[in-house]
Order: sequence, then C-alpha cells, then structure tokens
Amino acid sequence: MNHKITILFFLVLITGTSCKLFRGGKHETPPMPVVSKPVEVNLLREDVKKASELGSSTWMNLSGKGELQLDMNGNNMSINAGFRMKRDSALWLSISPGMGITAARVLITRDSVKLVNYIEKYYSLYSISYLQEMLGAPVTLRELQNLMLGLPLFDTATYRYDSLNFHWAAQTASWSNRLFFENNKLVASSFSDQSNARSLTARYQGLMTSREQPDLYMPKDIRVKAIKYTQSQASGLVVQESGVVFIVEELSAAAIQQFPLNIPASYERR
Repeated sequence: MNHKITILFFLVLITGTSCKLFRGGKHETPPMPVVSKPVEVNLLREDVKKASELGSSTWMNLSGKGELQLDMNGNNMSINAGFRMKRDSALWLSISPGMGITAARVLITRDSVKLVNYIEKYYSLYSISYLQEMLGAPVTLRELQNLMLGLPLFDTATYRYDSLNFHWAAQTASWSNRLFFENNKLVASSFSDQSNARSLTARYQGLMTSREQPDLYMPKDIRVKAIKYTQSQASGLVVQESGVVFIVEELSAAAIQQFPLNIPASYERR
C-alpha cells in the first residue's frame, strides 16, 4: 500500500499518486452545484458557518467508522476506516482492509503529522509547516477538521457573496476558497492555490447525527478531489489528479480517551 494513499483523505493535495473518485467501481465527478438564490446578502464568517446547518460549532469530540473508496492505478478498492477527532487537538485515522487487520494509522495534531504503515513496517513524521509549504496556504489541524465536518475551510476568514457566480468566497493574493450552498446547506467547497497551480474540491451529500448529541451533524458522503498542474519540458502541461470518497456509517460524540499510534522499535523511518 502506498503510504501517501493511506492519508489521502486528509492530505490529498500532497500526493503524487493518480487516483480517481469512484463508487461501485464507476468513475464519478458530480457537477459543481449552482445556487440560484443567495442565502443572505453580505454574510460574514459566523453566518456562513451557521448557514451550513451542521451545528458543528458546539462539537468537542467526534468519532466514527466508514468506508474509503479508492481507485489506485486502475484497481478499485474499498477499505474500512475509523476516525477520531478532538476539537483543535487531534485528528486520528485508522485504515483496515478487513479481518481485524490494521494497515495504517495517522495522527494529526496542532504541530505534527505521524503515520505508521503496519503492512510495510515503517513510519513517517511531518510537521504542520510542511503541509503549509506543500499546499501554499495556512492549513492547520483546524482546517483539516473543517474539511471533515463540511464547514468553511478557513473559518476565521470573511466570506462574501458573489452575486454573479452564486457562491461565497474568501480570498487572499495566493489562495481562494469558494463555498456553494443548497437549501442553506454547504454542499461544496473549492480551494485554489494560484501560485502553485493546485486546486481542491470537497463535495458533501447527506447528513449523519450522533446518538449522544442529536443536534450535531456531519456529512455522510464526503468526496475530495485534487488537481495539480505542472510544466514539463518533455510533455508540456502535466495534470495530476487524486481523490477519495469517504462514506460515514457510524458517528459518536462520546468523549475520546486516546488516539493509539504504536510505533514498533524495528520499524524504519521514511
């Protein structure tokens, strides 16, 4: 298993592996939704967050299980994934091919990214600053958690309504984040880093709720797709695509006690 594929859901922009979105073995690229009616003129960041109707501003702990759907080099795969999140503290992912086997685990905190590949017996360590350099944007743990929850990616930015293109946008000189709503619910978030010619689109369908906190929701169907453009002297413009579909099947808001990530002493660092 390619170690960057195992963390594709959260770090999809930094992988160089070609991967297509699919469901049931069939390639799908849903069209970007168009909002024909603005949610409210001159929405600012807090109102945009409320307009998503996820109630996620109250969350502290979230965990769950689901299915990751991948197409790696033409080979369709469906693997099990479990996740745990503590607000502004940690995001943990465990991937299993089934039969009780743990293939890989990832732990993302405020300052680091740790990966252990139990199949190929190695581990990798990254800093959050490495992610920021690769993405060309101030992406931290908070933004990755927002991506999971279907919230505006940069929730400290101000989003303003574009009446010509029917979306909300926050932007700087180097990046922009566009939000698309349907029925006051965020259904797509598009990020573009103009300086590095990278783009990321996350699309959301359905809602899941937890038994412990019925008013807390997160998307049931999360589809993340990234595109990177590079220039090659031999072949000209090269387009790299990578993506993943995550179907959430269980969700809990119960307190999380630990984020297990054992690194055996015999594993090499890569």
